[in-house]
Amino acid sequence: MAKAKRKAKQVKKADGRGRRNKWPTHVKPRLETIKAWRRKGLTEQEICKGLDVAVCTFATYKNKYPELVEALSISKADADGQVENALFKRAVGYTFEETETHVTQRGDGTEKIVRVKKTLKHVEPNTTAMMAYLLNRVSKDWQNKSRHELSGPDGGPIQTGGVLLVLPDNGRDEKNADGSLKTDD
Repeated sequence: MAKAKRKAKQVKKADGRGRRNKWPTHVKPRLETIKAWRRKGLTEQEICKGLDVAVCTFATYKNKYPELVEALSISKADADGQVENALFKRAVGYTFEETETHVTQRGDGTEKIVRVKKTLKHVEPNTTAMMAYLLNRVSKDWQNKSRHELSGPDGGPIQTGGVLLVLPDNGRDEKNADGSLKTDD
């Protein structure tokens, strides 16, 4: 009985073979989106819902398509760690090796001469990256806020006098024909 219902519900493609494959239309074009969703911390079930693909179908795609497994492999913690490492590297400065390859031919065109030039370069520490790192990692010692206090003479309270508030004419007052204000006399 259950098999009959399952077969009756099954949607047939034009060629008569089972359900259509959503991989080329719903999943493959959105691999970068899937990576972004994983960086945001979405679960596979939430990703399936966003792609309009069943969880069991998604599991099948993971077994069949290695590029999907790769897209899912990045997690929010991994992304945060990569950014944190890059920020730290910029904050303290770093050294790297730059390689330049020059290929030239001899005058007769028979032999190629390959020259490889390796240069050691240093990137200076970046103060903006330092501040971002310190504000986020050691915030109790490094706070990016200023405190302003107002006080009167000798640190006492502020003395205020009477305040006279003069408002401009807002056009709502009733006026006489000569432009003067009407009074309640």
